[in-house]
Amino acid sequence: MSEPTGLTQRQTEDYTELFRQHDRNNSGYITSDELGAVLRSLGEKPSAFQVGGLISDSDLDGDGRMGLKEFLSLLGRKVVPQPGATSPEEELAEAFRVHDADGDGFVTKDEMTTLMQTLGDAPTAEEIDAAYAKSDANGDGKLDFAEFKALYGAR
Repeated sequence: MSEPTGLTQRQTEDYTELFRQHDRNNSGYITSDELGAVLRSLGEKPSAFQVGGLISDSDLDGDGRMGLKEFLSLLGRKVVPQPGATSPEEELAEAFRVHDADGDGFVTKDEMTTLMQTLGDAPTAEEIDAAYAKSDANGDGKLDFAEFKALYGAR
């Protein structure tokens, strides 16, 4: 039997157990660090920015945290392609719109920092500088969509 997430009953049980193992303080939520550990245990190598983007994209109730339902939904999208689901490009475009707080078509360091702090992930200034140095191809101190894609990587 298939769950609403698109996962099988067995996958749902396995991923629920994985969630509980990484919810070290039994809060019912996992932090960005815990989500990163989960994804690494599944063979992925996400950056802190990618994990923050996944939390932002998966935050169904808008509380800035990832509960079990949101976690299963995320893994359902990653594991099982959903009919009519948005493409990875569309997901990145939506994440870009969320990060571009002032709607000017660019994501600044300040916008990135504010969003990441809101999501409970507080990257250091050095981490943000390193991410921008890697992705800001034209060196203007802000990311356009192509540079944003380079930062988060095509999923």
